[in-house]
Amino acid sequence: ANDLYLLQKVKSLPGKLNPRLRKNKEFQGARYEVAIAAAFVKCGFEIEWVHHHTSRHPEFIARNKRTGEEVAVETKSRHRPGTLHEPGVLPPEERLRADVDRLYNRALGQDPGDTSFAIFIDVNLPPKTKPEESVKWRDEIVGRWQNNQQQIALLGFTNFAWHYKPGDRVSRPELLVSVPLVSARPLRTPETLRCLEIALDTFGIVPNEY
Repeated sequence: ANDLYLLQKVKSLPGKLNPRLRKNKEFQGARYEVAIAAAFVKCGFEIEWVHHHTSRHPEFIARNKRTGEEVAVETKSRHRPGTLHEPGVLPPEERLRADVDRLYNRALGQDPGDTSFAIFIDVNLPPKTKPEESVKWRDEIVGRWQNNQQQIALLGFTNFAWHYKPGDRVSRPELLVSVPLVSARPLRTPETLRCLEIALDTFGIVPNEY
């Protein structure tokens, strides 16, 4: 609700979003788009949703008038059996992997090619159960993505795992956000990366007053 409020506040709540959130098959993807768009809003960006149907395109364009930053953003969320309205039964935790390679490759295909391009992927894994436990999926991600992609300005992996423990207090979000060492269209300012890291790390923390 807070994410939707933030989007509405900057007049960036498209009419087609509510029907998607009400459909079981579309909820997961729509919910993640909302979460990432709201993180950009927290960092002073305005959101322009992209609705082209005949060409490759990202989910939205984020623009920050103060810094001059413009970023095309594509989001993907890993679907798993037995979670978020998906049929089937979730495999044992020891068999689950951060296997989002296919989502990553599909996201690359949505690069508009004329501005900084960011990809965010949610790995959708059960959260760690103890604070002292390491987040194993991050080590796996680092091993898979050692090669930098020149077309990417920002690459973020998250694990918003609230749905695995409904009604319980879930630990802080797990995330890994980075910028490639070499990018054909880099971010305009380091402030963008720092602010997004904070916005994602505090995901789920709702202010008491507006």
